[in-house]
Amino acid sequence: MKRLLIIPLLFITHCTLGQIFDSYNGQHIYYEDAFSKISALIDSSSLPPKAFKAAVYEVENAFYDGKLPISLFDKDLQNLLNLIEIVINNDSLEYYESDKDRISNFAAIFKVMTDTSYYNVKGAVYFREPLTYDFNDVFGQEDWTNMFVTKLLATNKGNCHSLPYLYKILAEELGETAHLALAPNHIYISNTIAKKQGGITPN
Repeated sequence: MKRLLIIPLLFITHCTLGQIFDSYNGQHIYYEDAFSKISALIDSSSLPPKAFKAAVYEVENAFYDGKLPISLFDKDLQNLLNLIEIVINNDSLEYYESDKDRISNFAAIFKVMTDTSYYNVKGAVYFREPLTYDFNDVFGQEDWTNMFVTKLLATNKGNCHSLPYLYKILAEELGETAHLALAPNHIYISNTIAKKQGGITPN
């Protein structure tokens, strides 16, 4: 059976993820290399875990002529994952179906992405602002990096392309599966939940 891997057509901006790149050459060799690596993922006997993250990175890295360090990409993702783990360990949901652990992971991702976060580590209180929607050039017509996950990580601002991509990457880092749902000019996250009367209330 053939598998479908949605190849991300987006990329980044600057070092810390915020400043590395001032220019790029757009040489075809980098896109050809990215295509080969993504094709290898698709052609493998089974898609490896975190294949979507790898595809996102390869495409964005190609845009910058192979100069995007994977270590920076991973570091910014890990910062979010560390906070998500704190939320998972300290928050609880009034939800008692068999998939509670899975839904708790999804709820923690959503909370970290959309809500102001305060957390205490060894007596030190840290604060993180939520990710926000960037209404500037939302289709990347003036600057294609506005579509990138790495631009979102660098600036805390994204759109309906980079935000669901980041959600999916974070879910897969936690060992979960998150599905992308496509609509005209929009991408959503689609997930299932065990049937339950009433809603889910975070504590």
